Amino acid sequence: MKRSLLASALSLCAFVARADDLGVTAQAVYDRVQQNESKLLKKCGLDENAEIITMCRSGSERGKPSADYLRDNGFPNARYVIDGFQGPAIKEGPQAGFRLLSGWQNSNLPWSPRMNAEKMYRP
Repeated sequence: MKRSLLASALSLCAFVARADDLGVTAQAVYDRVQQNESKLLKKCGLDENAEIITMCRSGSERGKPSADYLRDNGFPNARYVIDGFQGPAIKEGPQAGFRLLSGWQNSNLPWSPRMNAEKMYRP
């Protein structure tokens, strides 16, 4: 299960900042990406073969492209959650536009609108 939820952990670990350093410039992010990424991965206990799973709201607009990007850039085990968190919008009928059919939330998988402090990564 831990390896299945690495997308957020990797992003948090890769760009850890102190609370007083909340903002970061575009140049600073670019410079960090140009550094040896394997140092950052090892700091999080990972390597290039770690399974990284991305998720967005519907699965196709950001989840799949981000997994494709990771695969194209040396992470062969990047994947995405099909239908994302809420799934695609219903196309027709009285519930058109609502996201009620698929995705993590509509599959009755555990989630909460409240943040769980015990599950947060804190450096």
